[in-house]
Amino acid sequence: MRSGDRPREFPGVTVLIAAYNAESFLHRAVGSALEQTVPVKEVLVVDDASTDGTVRTARKLSERDERIRLITLPTNGGPSAARNAGLEAAAGEWIAVLDADDAFLPERLEQMLAYARDVHADIVVDGFRYYNPGRPARDAIGSPVLDEEAPNSVISFEEYLSRARPYGSETDWGLLKPIFRRAFIEDHRLRYPLKTRHGEDFLFMCEAFLHGGRYALCRHAGYLYTSGAANQSRTTRDYGLMYQHTRQLLRDGRIATDPVLVRRLRERGTAVRRLSAESDLAHFRRTHDYNSIAKRALADNTFRKVLAKRLVRRLLHIPRQ
Repeated sequence: MRSGDRPREFPGVTVLIAAYNAESFLHRAVGSALEQTVPVKEVLVVDDASTDGTVRTARKLSERDERIRLITLPTNGGPSAARNAGLEAAAGEWIAVLDADDAFLPERLEQMLAYARDVHADIVVDGFRYYNPGRPARDAIGSPVLDEEAPNSVISFEEYLSRARPYGSETDWGLLKPIFRRAFIEDHRLRYPLKTRHGEDFLFMCEAFLHGGRYALCRHAGYLYTSGAANQSRTTRDYGLMYQHTRQLLRDGRIATDPVLVRRLRERGTAVRRLSAESDLAHFRRTHDYNSIAKRALADNTFRKVLAKRLVRRLLHIPRQ
């Protein structure tokens, strides 16, 4: 802050951590929330019926700082159920989502809240860096996944759909972690979908757009996304399910009459099907399941194209891009 500048006042923030078997890394997530340059109002740890010492760890942390609150769910309901419980209990003016095996960089919330105020946003996302705790400290944090030289901006639903998919010019925007203005969430009773355990963030964000949410992108990377074998708490990826989500949205009456949104969703569907095919092919090859490769190639045109390209690259010795 420059000399003579008046300090900015920031709204209270609830940091929402859905935790499942997070005993070994919960300290890091909670610590990063409490060490923000903007003091947070509370850290809500929602335990999703963990089978390890997550609850014990969260209780010990709460004894050290009264801002830490623990909510325990009686049965495992997945990320959506845990986050919805946190949304119901949150007391902050803003709610920041933090996965239990990830972390915030110290100035993250200050930067996002300042931009939210400048553009009157209901939702703000920012860039992230991959973090691999298995590497030496100097190499553990990767480069920003977004171009930080590009300007921050308010994003339309059309642009979001064009970027929230694999194989785009930048990382899949569906991976960007949000902060939400709680009044907007409550006014429209927005909640994460309970019928899915993968892709719930994308579906929630689509509902927010469809209810008129003002979505802002802060390009500075303030989030650390744990990669590699360390992200043990992640839900198993199911790209086929992500494709089904896209198909369901195409049948939504609020979208089906808008040709631009339909086109963007179809483009997303094509990209997700390709990712699903490449992921399955890699799995079949690792497990030497050549029978499944043959069956899938006969039944799935996208898989067949991916397989053909892989064979051509091997024959011509073309490195994979």
